[in-house]
Amino acid sequence: MQVKKIAGFALVLMMAITARAQELIALNLARNGTYTHSSASKVSIRQTVSGQQTDVSMNVSSTINFTVTGIRDTLYLMEARYTRLAVDMKLPDGNVSYSSDKDNDPMSNLLAMIINKPFDIRMTKKGRITASSGVESLIAGIADSLAGVSDAQKQQLRDQVTKAYGDQALKGSIEMVTALFPDTRVAPGNKWSVRSRLESGLPAAVETIYELKAVTDSSYRIAGSSLIRTENKDEYMPLDKMFVKYDLTGTMLTDIEIDKKTGWIISCAGKQQIAGTAEMKTDAGPSATGMIITMIIKNELTTTR
Repeated sequence: MQVKKIAGFALVLMMAITARAQELIALNLARNGTYTHSSASKVSIRQTVSGQQTDVSMNVSSTINFTVTGIRDTLYLMEARYTRLAVDMKLPDGNVSYSSDKDNDPMSNLLAMIINKPFDIRMTKKGRITASSGVESLIAGIADSLAGVSDAQKQQLRDQVTKAYGDQALKGSIEMVTALFPDTRVAPGNKWSVRSRLESGLPAAVETIYELKAVTDSSYRIAGSSLIRTENKDEYMPLDKMFVKYDLTGTMLTDIEIDKKTGWIISCAGKQQIAGTAEMKTDAGPSATGMIITMIIKNELTTTR
């Protein structure tokens, strides 16, 4: 009888330990709380056309503050503000640098005027952005107000900044480190799958396997392994005055640390490599001939709070 009691007690104790080991990882943000998302991408692009190789590199960074203005069931209502924007590019014909900290060129002026202007975001407790409004109209309005700039240049600036920092780019950048939560409780060593999309300039489907690597008193350590494939490979998209279609695949590895209390990102480091072809032509019709470009894209990403 005593042996049975000991065995029963050990079983109950084991079940209790197992239950404690299971973690429910999700966003748990506070009303009126402000949460910062700082991201930087170091991108290198190698393009080969008819045997001619061209290398381009750029650094793109942004900092955004999200303030929770309301909570509705599983939805966070947020006011977002960019607090810094910067782009540096090394091109075959020279280098260019734009920043919201500068005021010596139209692009930098536009970026500076975006800073601290509010726009709305709705995000689920699973980290999905369900709606954003105001940022693209903000960009358009500021571009149109620039003095000493031609209408054609205003349109070009608007398109470039929208592509880098507009609704779709914002969604892809933020969800990379927020839309990763499992549907069930997990313990260290458990894995789960999440599907998402890259939106900024290169629409692609992303399937990521995440693994909870460790749990500390203050954070969760998570590793991600992603497979990336461009979508709509037979569909031409407008790009400046050309049309382009992509056939690219790639991978990304990420190491992520999440705040245990809030679920917000502490840090993320990722390495991405994508390769394949792009076909460009002046007419999207089936009879038009295109130019094939072989591409290798490497991207080192970092995110901090």
